Amino acid sequence: MCNCPRDSRRAINSMAEQRKRDQGCWIAVNDRLPLPYVDVLVALHSPEGQIVDLGYRNRKGVWFYADINREKILAAVAYWHPLPDPPRWG
Repeated sequence: MCNCPRDSRRAINSMAEQRKRDQGCWIAVNDRLPLPYVDVLVALHSPEGQIVDLGYRNRKGVWFYADINREKILAAVAYWHPLPDPPRWG
């Protein structure tokens, strides 16, 4: 059992429940944003068409590709999706 104060446990449980709800759906950036520096799937429109890629945003709200180059995403990110949990090995 956690020795956290009751409010802390409630907040942790709430975050876990929100993560479960988010796993199956794309979230509009107008509705809610992911935490800064957390890799997520991003959906955006670019001159090349519709793109889904791995990205993250900084504290200022600027989006970047989450690859080795960490380039700024120039197109507007419309939706994001949390990454799935990793597989359980064992």
